[in-house]
Amino acid sequence: METRVSRMKRIRRERRVRNLKYLIIIFTLFILYYGIKMVNDYIIYLDYLERPIIFDLDLKDGKLYLFGESYLIDLKILKRSE
Repeated sequence: METRVSRMKRIRRERRVRNLKYLIIIFTLFILYYGIKMVNDYIIYLDYLERPIIFDLDLKDGKLYLFGESYLIDLKILKRSE
C-alpha cells in the first residue's frame, strides 16, 4: 500500500508524462503539416506537376485535397447530437 502523498506524486508524474506525449505528437503533426505546405509551394512555384497539391485541408468548404484529388469531409458526424 502506498500513502496518499506518494500516490498523488505518482498520479501527477503520470499526468505530466501523458501531457508531454500529447504535446510531442501535436508538435510533430504541426511540423509535418508545415513541411508539406512548403513542398506544395515549391512544386507550384517550379511547375513540376499537372495537379501540384499534395495535401491541403480546407475546413470552410469541408474538403481535403490529397495528391491532386479532392475529397469531401463531413464534420457534422463529429458533433454530438442531442
